[in-house]
This record gives sequence, C-alpha cells and structure tokens, in this order.
Amino acid sequence: KQQQQQQQQEDENNTEDTFTFEQWVDIAQKNDTVSSFYNDDDNDDNEICEVSPVTQFFDAVATYLCSYAPVTTDNNGNDNKNHITTTQSLLVEEMSWNEIANVAWAFASHGHCRTEQSEHLMATLANEAALRLQKEAIAVAKNEKIGIAPSFLSRDISQLVWSIGTLQSDNFRLSESLASFVDSIALYWLGTTQKLIDSESDTLTNERNRPFLDWSNTDLVQLAISLGHGRMDHQVLLTALFQEATYRLEYNSRRCFQEWEVSVLLWVQARLYLKDGSYEQFTKTAVRWLRQRSLSASASSAFPLQQIGIRDQEKANL
Repeated sequence: KQQQQQQQQEDENNTEDTFTFEQWVDIAQKNDTVSSFYNDDDNDDNEICEVSPVTQFFDAVATYLCSYAPVTTDNNGNDNKNHITTTQSLLVEEMSWNEIANVAWAFASHGHCRTEQSEHLMATLANEAALRLQKEAIAVAKNEKIGIAPSFLSRDISQLVWSIGTLQSDNFRLSESLASFVDSIALYWLGTTQKLIDSESDTLTNERNRPFLDWSNTDLVQLAISLGHGRMDHQVLLTALFQEATYRLEYNSRRCFQEWEVSVLLWVQARLYLKDGSYEQFTKTAVRWLRQRSLSASASSAFPLQQIGIRDQEKANL
C-alpha cells in the first residue's frame, strides 16, 4: 500500500510538470457554432459552444460600418449640364466624432475585440480619427481655422484613445493604430500652435505654454490612463499632460483634481516609469497636496483618508 501511494504521488507530480500548447480559434471564422476558444491537441472531444447573440450583434455592426456605401454628387460642367458622379466611401468616414467615440467605447466596455471584424473596426476608427486630426493640424498651421471651433471635443479624443488603449492591452494587433492616433494627438495639441512645452521649466505660469488648458480633469486622467494601459511612452505628450496637472495642483486651479484622480496619475507614472524633471515635480506636488488634504480632513474625521476619498483602490495605486 505504501508503494502504491508513492507511485500515485509520483504520477501526480509528473502531471503537474506537463503543460500543453493551445491554438486560438477565431470565432469570426465560424457560423452558428464554434469549438471552444482554445483547441487542445491532446483532446479530441472539444466542447461545442454557440456564439452569443451579443457577439453576433457586435460583429454585424463592425462588418456594416467597415463596408462601402455609394456617394452621389452633382457637378455642373462647363456646358451648364449636371454631371452625376458616384464614388465609394467607408461608412466610418461619414460618422461624426461623437459617433466614432461612442462606438469605440461600446466595443471597449463590452471587451469585444477578439474577432476579425471587431479588430478591423477598431483599427479603422483609430486610423480615421488620426487622419482627421492630421488634417485639422495642417489647417491650423495654415491659419485656416482662425475663429472656427474644432469639430471635436476633448471628451471625444480622450474617450476614443481610452477605448483603443484598453482593447490594445489585450490585442497587440491594435498597437500600430493606437500609436498613430496618439502621434496625431500630439501633433495637433503640441506641434501646430505656439503652445510649446519647455521640459526644463519647473512651473507653468504662461497660458501660452499650456496646450491642455481647455481640457477637463476627467479627460486628462482618461488620456493618462489610456497611455498607461497601452504602455505608450510618448514623452512629449506625457510631459505636457503632467505639467498641466502640476500647475492645477500648485496654483489651486478652479479645475482642482479629486483625490482619486491624483492617485491614478501617480499610478500611471509608476507604470510607465516616469521620473526626473517635470515628472518628479508632479510627484512632490501630488504627495504634498494629498497630505494637506488629509490633515484638513483629520480635524473633522477619525478616518481622514476615507474622508477625502482615498480608499482601498486608491491606497493600492499610491
């Protein structure tokens, strides 16, 4: 009996040391039923699971938006006769900024980017947004947009980059599209106006040097989270972002951050290993600001950290 127990223990140990390679099966290549997401070569009896209606719906939306639609235009010729021209354009190209941001947010919230259709749609949305920003940047550089408000809001940009960044963290194939979009953001806000960043300055007192002056705290934090999730070490963009955050903390701006937002920004710093220069200045300012807020709350509460919104998640970030 003792020998049997010893042999059984050896068999269990051998089993623990054995691992198999699995092959991913794209559910987009199936119709109504698919094999399990992973096919084990050693297992011939794969379970069959049906594609959920939600997955089919998202795939149908992605397929439709990435399709071409005829566009008919009437042009007057030199002979004063109307000439009808029909061209093909992607439906994505006809979408507004708000629609692009909301569609991307829906896919990211659902976590749906594992099929070929959804992946293609997310890349198309990012590339379309990058192209539009580049065109806007060129127009601004040529002084063609003086007195004309942009066709997008900062919320559209932050929501879109958050969506693509969140999905990219689980799908590396979106990395190139995300990088192109982030470069376009930097080009528009940092490369085409006189709002240049001096990375050596400790503080920003001139509004001309604040490219994110009109951004809300929520949008700034969402942009930072997006860069953190996507591990986008875009130094020019990050420097401008953290300098703006430092300014708002130091000068008690009317756009004051919430405590949990400051903890998130510190988490982004740690994830991207941002230190020295403007980043170090933000770290010192943020810690001092949080300490002052905590001391002020201790006068009226026995739990000052909880009083100012620093709970378990925020403590973990810090």
